[in-house]
Amino acid sequence: MIIRNRLQILCCAGLLAAAAAMSGCQKTEREAEREIVQPEESLAEEAAAEETAIEEAPAEEAAAEETPAEETAAEAQTEDPGPESEIDPDLPGSFGLAFLENEVENNGGFFMRVGSRIFFRKYGKDVLPESVLFGNFLNMAGQPETSELCAYDPETNEIEVVFEDHGYGRIYAAANGFWLKQRREDGLWDDAVYVSEDGSQREVYPMEHPVGVNEEGSLVVLEAMEENRGPDLMVRCGGEETARVWPEDSEALSFCGIAGNDVVFLVYNYQEQSSDLYSMDARTAELTHLGAVELPEGTEPGSYPEPERFEPERDGVALTFGWYGGTGHFLNHSAVFTAIPGTADSLRLKETGVLEEKSDPEWTRVLYPDIDYNADPTRIVQSIEWIDGDAYVITALARRVPEDDIGWREAYTCLQMNWDRIDGQSLPMAAQKIDPGVISPLAELVAAEP
Repeated sequence: MIIRNRLQILCCAGLLAAAAAMSGCQKTEREAEREIVQPEESLAEEAAAEETAIEEAPAEEAAAEETPAEETAAEAQTEDPGPESEIDPDLPGSFGLAFLENEVENNGGFFMRVGSRIFFRKYGKDVLPESVLFGNFLNMAGQPETSELCAYDPETNEIEVVFEDHGYGRIYAAANGFWLKQRREDGLWDDAVYVSEDGSQREVYPMEHPVGVNEEGSLVVLEAMEENRGPDLMVRCGGEETARVWPEDSEALSFCGIAGNDVVFLVYNYQEQSSDLYSMDARTAELTHLGAVELPEGTEPGSYPEPERFEPERDGVALTFGWYGGTGHFLNHSAVFTAIPGTADSLRLKETGVLEEKSDPEWTRVLYPDIDYNADPTRIVQSIEWIDGDAYVITALARRVPEDDIGWREAYTCLQMNWDRIDGQSLPMAAQKIDPGVISPLAELVAAEP
């Protein structure tokens, strides 16, 4: 496989339940095809002399020599660290129970439902940068100012501040709490932050940020920045790193999604202008080449695919890629592929077509028919997300900042930001004014005077 010459894998021998043992392994030609890393016979002896032992031989060969403590370590390293291991069903109303009952919706959105509550972040004033091109405020960070992570109950319309943080961007839930990102003090990258569901415990993972969680809530995928390369893709289970993949020269990795325990990602080679899709088993770091993502006919030369959608299906996954080009990063083509994670060369082209530009312009016109984009200030829709049939919307009242324009790209500063819920059952079927009574204001931030 081409992968053996282009990617290196760091495998974790287990969940480190009894011994914090990790092994770095590099694929050879014979090992490249679906290799499974096995425990090493010498673990018992090496663990007594060193705290970083690695197993490679079957654990049953060493079972007769193990003490009870060592048997516990071997059991932790040979059992399948599957999604269920991280879920605690003994916590009624906990995130773990919500994952077990499939009561998690829009995980990784700006709004997210866990159980009966909708979580969102109300930004602090200085979290927003002074100006942003196109007025896209949610994905940019200014100073690490305090924000509020809020929980909204649609049944009672009550809003609770769960905890404060210095974060921004999307919100992820795992079986044991939140995974968020916050801007570093140097402003150059982000840190990942794990916060327990009640906000009482937190842990910072420097130079990382979350990009995905599997459906069971047990595996978290993060991007990790390393010196002179990256970002890497890494997997954490219960906070411990279990697998990592990183690019070599002239390569970039793009996370696509998670299906079960398989992390699916794209490898783009700048020199060869080639794109290949891979899956990695998060428990064993086993790689599978799913296929080459070919440039659709008529696509502008030099453009490359970017993951847009990832949808698990009964027999695999469906992936939508958009091809962008030019200094304006304009969409000029798109295609939908299907693949079976863990099955080599299973990538198939399903259909081609042009995706709509970012956001959902049709629903923007329905929800906000009076927006005048030529006005100054004007209201810019930041996000429209659908949860349990209702629309959850973030908008910003923004004013032009011509001195910060870059060429034809217009810059804006945020004057006010609003978080609203719109009753889905009361929405009109066509672009016409909606009854203001169906809009439930959730939060408001006044960032500057108009």
